[in-house]
Amino acid sequence: MSKKIPENEAIHFLHDLLNHTHGLKLFLEARENDVDGMGKESLALIYQEIQALENQIASQFDKLTAKAKTLTVEQLTTYISEQFKLYNLEFSIKLDKDLSDSTLDLDIALFERMIKNIVKNIFLWSNKKDLKVFITSIDESIELIFENTISQDFSEQDPSNSVGLHSLASLAKKQDISFKSWAKNHKWYTSIRIKKLGYLQYKLVS
Repeated sequence: MSKKIPENEAIHFLHDLLNHTHGLKLFLEARENDVDGMGKESLALIYQEIQALENQIASQFDKLTAKAKTLTVEQLTTYISEQFKLYNLEFSIKLDKDLSDSTLDLDIALFERMIKNIVKNIFLWSNKKDLKVFITSIDESIELIFENTISQDFSEQDPSNSVGLHSLASLAKKQDISFKSWAKNHKWYTSIRIKKLGYLQYKLVS
């Protein structure tokens, strides 16, 4: 007899699947320049199949997480710290004092996906020390800026090293979050702007 899976368990299950498909895409992107001819075509087909699967999973995930939630800045900094510690990264978080009681309007599950992908990319392509996060207030938004030193294995000119950035931008767009990333003076910067409670207009999945 089938048993209905609790909604929170289904969300975590789909979240894990999304992480796995993202990891497979990273693996293929990293090896794109190692093959040519038929090998490159086969790689592209596999990538497309994984992308299609990821889209289907993401659609179901969005339906389960469409209900808006709130997150305090304290909870946000705690979660970011946990992700850095998970990868044994040395970091510091600088927070504007007047933000301690602020609340953000966003879907927590999707935001967690964004942070996990950002931290994973930092782990793959950055020096593991002296990572910095700045959290400031800008008008009706709160801005997070991740600053990290690019490792010697990273090439700013190699498009395959922009792994995950398109998926992060897609996640941000779903939440009306401003997301930007850029390289400067051998450092990589990632900026996320999130509306404070009361400003964000939600786009519910039909």
